Amino acid sequence: NSAELPQLLSQTIDKLQKLTDWTVDNLTTATNELLEETGKKPAELFSLIRIAISFAPFSPALPDTMHVLGKDTVINRLTLVLEKLK
Repeated sequence: NSAELPQLLSQTIDKLQKLTDWTVDNLTTATNELLEETGKKPAELFSLIRIAISFAPFSPALPDTMHVLGKDTVINRLTLVLEKLK
């Protein structure tokens, strides 16, 4: 449901901004927690995040991609997409 997208992005941004140690393990934990908190399936939530941060429907494992891009880039890209959806 496209009405949910801004909320999902906001939750993702909030969760990721709180990470002080941007490691693959911490990113894996954070994204798995987001699945539980949102009740979404990986294909739904991870696809949304992946497209927002990499502009591609497929990429290596999401935490790996996020780690390589870095916290600032990931947060900035998610925020940009969120702003476009408002």
